[in-house]
Formats: sequence, structure tokens, C-alpha cells
Amino acid sequence: MHDYEKRTHSVMAQRAGEETVFETILQSFQYFDQSPQPPFPKEPQPDCHFKLFEKTVVIKAATGPRTLHRGFRLGMNTSTKSKHLRCIDQDFLPSHPVQFGFLRGEGGSPALLLKIDDGKSKYTMVCTFQDINERIRFHTLLTGIALGQGEDVIAEAPITGFSIADLDGDLTCLQPLQWQGFRFINFDHTDFQTDKTVLSENLRVAIDFKGGSITDRVNVEPGELKVRLDVKSLTELKVLRQPQQDMTASVAESQVSKELPRELATILLDTIANSESTRKYTFPSLQELHLFQAALTGFAVVFDGVACSFGISRRRMVVPIYKKWDAATTRVQIVQKEKVIQLLAFFDNFSHGKAMNFTLKSTDVFETSNSKKTFSLRIVDAKFSLPKSQKGSEAGIDHEFVCLDMPEYPGEHDDVTIVFDTEAGKFL
Repeated sequence: MHDYEKRTHSVMAQRAGEETVFETILQSFQYFDQSPQPPFPKEPQPDCHFKLFEKTVVIKAATGPRTLHRGFRLGMNTSTKSKHLRCIDQDFLPSHPVQFGFLRGEGGSPALLLKIDDGKSKYTMVCTFQDINERIRFHTLLTGIALGQGEDVIAEAPITGFSIADLDGDLTCLQPLQWQGFRFINFDHTDFQTDKTVLSENLRVAIDFKGGSITDRVNVEPGELKVRLDVKSLTELKVLRQPQQDMTASVAESQVSKELPRELATILLDTIANSESTRKYTFPSLQELHLFQAALTGFAVVFDGVACSFGISRRRMVVPIYKKWDAATTRVQIVQKEKVIQLLAFFDNFSHGKAMNFTLKSTDVFETSNSKKTFSLRIVDAKFSLPKSQKGSEAGIDHEFVCLDMPEYPGEHDDVTIVFDTEAGKFL
């Protein structure tokens, strides 16, 4: 009996790699499963001691130790006054979505249903809280959207589309979902340009859909986060992400199809944990895209337009002859993070590459010329790296994206000429 009590109480102790993030005494707790001999009494248990622990792992990196989210653990003991001393020791890992439901308990008290189906256990628990704020806090912690100390929602706006693709194409489980909006959370927010976006243990974006949400943590190394803008679909942003095991998916189990939780586990969460993937976000307008981009990268968008021509004059070695590389329709952005200003260019059907970016210096020479139909800007002797080409069929899609926090080394010193056939070019 003593050993059983010791084991039961041990689930409430914080373990290595855990931090207690929530603790309360529940008004009542009820357990449901299909087994003929359930491990828990069927009747509601009053005054249960209830704790939530966040699980993390610390990895060594060249930049120093990094702390990565690895889900939660729920620990619960029945009341010391109870005839039946029982416990719950349940992991909520990023490999499975959180399945929840909001209910009303006895006397209208706020309750939360949690459905467990993680390959090890299959049961449902109903937790009735003393007040609604406790339920809100517990639910938002479990789904990754609770604000920690010093954190703020730094950007919030509607979104019209969201998809994730690997090398085999779009993940089908996200296609039928009705996307609603996004919220960025970060630490110590004053201005996008001063926010920490690389090596941030706080930066994350919650994307809401009808019946649930996805919390995508952006805890990235220098040079890891890469973006691409579309030349034709102007309100579309793509982000290239390396494998990650810290995304949280959550669904209101009564509002989604019965297949969705299993599909989110086996298709979405398994794919992003094991392979490189591309996020594609679609917005109602450029305003929302620019807000999202600034919150994600820390670079504010100063200019965004489509050029009819983007030319690179390449000097030949030894002889003073130029060879010009000309790209037709090109998406051009100027972005700024404090004193750093960059030019981003994304090409369509350009034989020399798909994208490039480089830093603009105060010492650069800019020449502008206008005619009745065109507006052009020439950057004299610009310092940049040529667009990356796809080297062989196994090279993936990395060459289509640019990294803002670590641009490629500017090994070229040549003139760049950008031509617009709309008045938007005047503002460049």
C-alpha cells in the first residue's frame, strides 16, 4: 500500500526537463473509458489536485544552449479525503493534437473535456474548474496560446488560406479547413524591428480555423528561416521550415470530422517533425501580409511592387565587356530592421535563379530615370550574391527562398537595374 501511495503522489512531482505552469484544486473530475474494469471510479471525484507541467529539452548549439518545447504532462491525484486514491499521469506530446470540448458541470460550473487517443491510452476526462478564468488559462496553456510573463500578442489579423507542403505536395488534411485569422506572440515587444525573431524561445504564431487552431513555434537558428513571395499571387507568402517537433494542433472534437485528429497526427505532425516543409499563407490584402512578415522576420516592409524588368550587368573577366542578365516580371521588396536595409527580388521563369537578396548601404550610388511609360532605378556597383541555381534534381527548393537574417556573402560587384511600368516604381 505504501508503494502504491508513493507512486500515486510521485506523478505530482516536477521531473527533469519539466516546469510547473498550472496548479489548482478541481471542483470535480470524471473519467470515462470503454474497458470493463476502468482504472478510475465512474462517479465524479471532488477536490482533485491538478497540475500541468511543460516539457522542454535543452540542446547544445554553436550559439549556446537552446530550449525547445516538447509538449506537456498532466498530473492529478484524487483528494486525500477520497476513499479511492487514484492518479492520472498523462503526456500531451506535439505528435498528437489536443482534443477538447467546453462543457458545463454541476451548477453551471465551467468544465473542459479532454479526449485522449495517443496510441498508448484511449479515454476521456472531464475537468470541472472553480471558475472560468482557470479553465481559460489551462486551455490556452495546453494549446500554446497562453501569454507568459513579458509576452504580448504583437500582431493579429485575418487570413484566408494556410497550407503545408513537403516534397510530395500539399498535406491533404489541411485542405478542407476554414481558416480565420493569425496571432503572433513574442517577448518584450516594443517594435517589430527591435523584436528578437532568431533564437527566440517565445516567438510563435497561432492560426485559427473553424473548430480549432495550430500553434507554430518559430524557435530558429541564424540562417534557418527562409521566405518567398509570389510574383503573381501578391498576397501569398511562403516560409521554408526545417523539421520541428514543437507544433501544437488542437481541435474542438465535436466541431470537426472524426477523421481529422488522426489525420493531423499521422499526416501533419509526423511530416513536419521528420522532413523539411513549406508553409503557404494567403491574406486578404498586402496589409495583412506585411504585418505577418514583419512579426515573423523582424524586418518591416518599406516597399513592395512588381517590376517589369530586373537586370544584372555582369562584367567579363579581363576585358571591359558586360553581359546582361535580364529577368522579366520580378517581385521586389525593400525591407528594414533598424539600420539594416535589404532588397529582396523574386523571379518567375528566370534561367539564372528564383530569388536573391542583398543589403543596401548608405554609400551605394542610386540613379533614377523616368520616361512616359517606365520608371527605373539603377544601383551602381551593387554588392550582392547571384541568385542560387538548382544544382541537380535532388537540390530541393531551398534556392527559391531567401534568408533575411543571414544574406548570402556579396561576392559580386555589378550594376543592378530595376524597371517598373507603373507609377508604383516612383516610390522605390
